Amino acid sequence: MRIGLLTYFWEDNPGEFFQALASLQALRRVFPDSTVDIPDVRHWDQTGSGLSRRYWLTCPWRNLALRQRRRRYIQARNHDLSIAGPKTVTHDPVAAVREIQTRAYDLLVVGSDTTLYLWGDDRVQADLPPLYWLADLPKTPRVALSSCSHTNRYDKLNPVQREIMTRALKAFSFLAVRDPLTARLLESLGPPNGVPVRISPDPTFSYNVDPAPAQAAMARRRMGRKKPVCGLTLPYFTPFTKELARLLAGHFEIADLTGHYKGCTPVLEIGPYEWSGIFSQFDLHVTTSFHESIFCLKQGVPVFTVEAVPFRFDTESGKSKAYFLHEEFGLLESNYFNPHVNQQTPEEVCRMILERWESFDSQSAVKHARELGQRYMDIVLQMRRTVAGSLGLRD
Repeated sequence: MRIGLLTYFWEDNPGEFFQALASLQALRRVFPDSTVDIPDVRHWDQTGSGLSRRYWLTCPWRNLALRQRRRRYIQARNHDLSIAGPKTVTHDPVAAVREIQTRAYDLLVVGSDTTLYLWGDDRVQADLPPLYWLADLPKTPRVALSSCSHTNRYDKLNPVQREIMTRALKAFSFLAVRDPLTARLLESLGPPNGVPVRISPDPTFSYNVDPAPAQAAMARRRMGRKKPVCGLTLPYFTPFTKELARLLAGHFEIADLTGHYKGCTPVLEIGPYEWSGIFSQFDLHVTTSFHESIFCLKQGVPVFTVEAVPFRFDTESGKSKAYFLHEEFGLLESNYFNPHVNQQTPEEVCRMILERWESFDSQSAVKHARELGQRYMDIVLQMRRTVAGSLGLRD
């Protein structure tokens, strides 16, 4: 049997890489006699850094570091992600689905990440949901496994989108989504009779981190460690993030994973396997990233997540995938910040981080992360039992 995992995988984004890898590993464990691969079908291609040519020319060190990082990601994808060509890039989800159909999969799994998100730009054709909804794909069994619609809401969809997405949803025999916002969207669209919408942990909770690559990467840094080391990922360079980074640098030695901020040690060239364990080398981490928050919690590292820009959360409810993650760990009031909703200043956020990071319960975080990894695997097993009959498998 051949299983196709439909997910993001092609950009140099560590969260994107590891949710794809962890999903592949889980499917192979649950379907040991099957071939599992990722069809190389995309609705946009690698976008690059978005920096101007002038910036590249005036920042040769950054250019070199990002080239090194890109090489490491290409090697990791080629070696571990089982990407099945030929490569197809199209903004037209109908054409993408037609291409997937030619590959004759026995089961299609719409994997983690924001695969159900309706991009509001030119990445898909107007009014059409992206290819992962698999609209008008006949016959092939399909399931959703820890998928996410990001900030999409039913009341924001137009009639054409609602009709297409409702019809597409009826063909799914199993629905597991990553957060309550996505669950609410699918329930409003109307799942098939008898198919519940489950909330699933992110697959990266089931991934086992190898600390050795990160230890080697930090050894090359030769950081003085006269102060505690704070990892920093604030890629949206705004007056708020600039001031927060400056304030943190007064109290910590900063390892800057974005390379934006003065007075910080840039950590730019690391590949995915160095990234996965880098947080264990920090005394705390401040980030906007959902997956960085997960990998910190998995390794018992105090993490403080900042919603740095409004598109990362639902502006009406103030909730996001990071919001629900911190709620799950009981850290919503202490380690999660939304300065847009709560009108917090950089000074207030920095003060609260200083007050709270040393009291973080590392052992409880690691234990809970391990439990979520097992919960994810239990859901994958439930999915196998659901599709076993239609695929002729022994349960």
